[in-house]
Amino acid sequence: MIIRDGNIFTENGTFSKGTIYVAGENIEKVDILSSNDQLCGKNDEMVIDAKQLYVLPGFVDIHMHGAIGIDFCIAGKNELEILEEYQAKNGITTIFPATMTLSEDDLGHIMENVAKYSKNSIGVISGITLEGPFLSVKKRGAQDERYIRKPDASLLRVLQGKSRNMISQVAVAPEEEGALAFIEEISKETIVSLAHSAADYDMAKRAFGKGVTHVTHLFNGMEPLLHRAPG
Repeated sequence: MIIRDGNIFTENGTFSKGTIYVAGENIEKVDILSSNDQLCGKNDEMVIDAKQLYVLPGFVDIHMHGAIGIDFCIAGKNELEILEEYQAKNGITTIFPATMTLSEDDLGHIMENVAKYSKNSIGVISGITLEGPFLSVKKRGAQDERYIRKPDASLLRVLQGKSRNMISQVAVAPEEEGALAFIEEISKETIVSLAHSAADYDMAKRAFGKGVTHVTHLFNGMEPLLHRAPG
């Protein structure tokens, strides 16, 4: 396949007119062309005219709960398929849907559902963000207080097994009992994100030192940025 005369997003962060040559799933070559350059390729190749269009890498959505009326947590096969197609049509080629704080049984069902579906999907769902249940009641926001619990590595591994290792990120409030030990252990297996937390600046630093590498919706669902208490 050849994508010709598009405005290609280049490595230096600018757009340049050019042509992309694709073989199977791989980009073989990117030519930044002048108006006089001739198109090189096989006569039977599909050619997409991208004049006046922008050609970019697919976007990655690392935190989404659903779209177009579909709730990821209760979506079945058909709904997940619609969700993937909708995202792909809007240039989002990789998504990591996020759970809500639910019961262990409900979370297990979600993990099994996605694991089963992802085997035959178009590949847009690439992992799961586990947002809860290891959060702070004080900063729970829309999360269900009934199911919030202390960080538990064994529970996470049970859910990871049911998901067939699809959990790519787990949210945690580091000030909760046992959280720092949980972070140190689990960060060797998956990404740990600080989220829905009442942690102060010093506790957050300790969490980063133990293995936290991400923050979920920064300064939303956590202490605010104040000059004497930076949160």
